[in-house]
Amino acid sequence: MFSFVGHATEINGKLFLIPAGLKLKDTANLKSDDDLERHLRRHALLFDEVQAILRQVRRGQKPTVFVLDCCRSNGFYSTRAPAEDKMAAPSPDLINSCIIFSTQSGQVAFDGDPGRGGPFMSAFADSILLPNASLDDIMIETRKRVIQSTNEVQMAPAYSALTEKFVFNPGDGS
Repeated sequence: MFSFVGHATEINGKLFLIPAGLKLKDTANLKSDDDLERHLRRHALLFDEVQAILRQVRRGQKPTVFVLDCCRSNGFYSTRAPAEDKMAAPSPDLINSCIIFSTQSGQVAFDGDPGRGGPFMSAFADSILLPNASLDDIMIETRKRVIQSTNEVQMAPAYSALTEKFVFNPGDGS
């Protein structure tokens, strides 16, 4: 499992994971989304690269689950006019994998209280404890709780290329 909790942004259909504490300087001076993308490639982690590394290591032999609790909006539009909307959901680029997002493409993910997590991580952490629940079952439960707790603003989509059933908590729960 690969888990990322923090800041992210989608530019030109690519998801960039931004390390905590990173201050992106001079983004207001960038003239286009292409300029911003080049800037992010130097300072942030492109999610496609994470998948490429794991594809080389894992080769689809075991299920790989990506859990991304981060915004998927372009937070830089406040300083520049948006070009065209080029946001797209990153899709699994690894056989036998699933990408779970805390929110939809182009949206922000709500934060929670320190140490508790936001609506998504709180619901997901509780749901993975369900005994013998498949990843699909876990996501249905997580999604219901996220939708309810955010008044239908946040949805928690998942994109799967799993080739086998995946269970976080095998057993009878006793």
